[in-house]
Amino acid sequence: MNYTAPIEEIKLRYIIIHLPVELEIILEELFKDVALTSYNIEDIKTIFQLDVISINQNKDMVISIADIQILNIPYSLVKEFEDIIQYDNRILEVCKTYDSFKIEENREFLMELYNIEMKIREIYTILARLQGINLKNSKVKILKEYQNNEIAFKKRLMNEFFFIEFSDYKNVDRRKDTKLEDLIDGLRQVKRVKDIGNIIIELSHPTLYLEERFNELSRIPDAIGRLENFRNNIAHNRYISENDVENFKKAKGIIDEIHNIFLMRLKEGEI
Repeated sequence: MNYTAPIEEIKLRYIIIHLPVELEIILEELFKDVALTSYNIEDIKTIFQLDVISINQNKDMVISIADIQILNIPYSLVKEFEDIIQYDNRILEVCKTYDSFKIEENREFLMELYNIEMKIREIYTILARLQGINLKNSKVKILKEYQNNEIAFKKRLMNEFFFIEFSDYKNVDRRKDTKLEDLIDGLRQVKRVKDIGNIIIELSHPTLYLEERFNELSRIPDAIGRLENFRNNIAHNRYISENDVENFKKAKGIIDEIHNIFLMRLKEGEI
């Protein structure tokens, strides 16, 4: 989103711990300094509205909730305002609990993340079904929520790929460590002695052959690695850094490209 374009309305809420002075006066002073210095605005009455509730007070400090509404001002002014309020020696601590601009920004990112995850699930679902693999043979961990309610989730059109950790996609093509019980179970299914060797080769192979079927699959873990910190910050309402956004853009580009290649190869019968 554009931080320098004027925004019709921005709503903010802060918990502020401060010395026993009038917080309204402090915040108005600081906002006016920013508005005058950066935007040559002398009268802030028409663009800055403030409501403060003090919820605890003693002789040393006050805890307040400050609701602020800013009109027709770029978000960059908010960032400048926040930079100076936390360094004012009358203010001891600031915690932001609401930001309408960030909510809108995160909504856009959430839509993009939804599309990215669905494209990844689409690729893996088709490959898994074509290859006839069961994720129980993979290193991924399927959440117990799905294992205990598989039929119910399938009725809601969700498969096992909705119930693995995002970071675990890199393990889908990796075969779980083979145990003696796996070999015994495999041998029970053998009807001809000459097929025993095939069972042993199959169980000892480190992958489930998904990447052999679609070699671009090897690029997906890189995209997932770039997205993990970004997804966590979005999910927990933390600030998104410029580095997070850059990694997000690169990851989106990777997944979009891989998905397009995947669909093209499907149409051409190459998968």
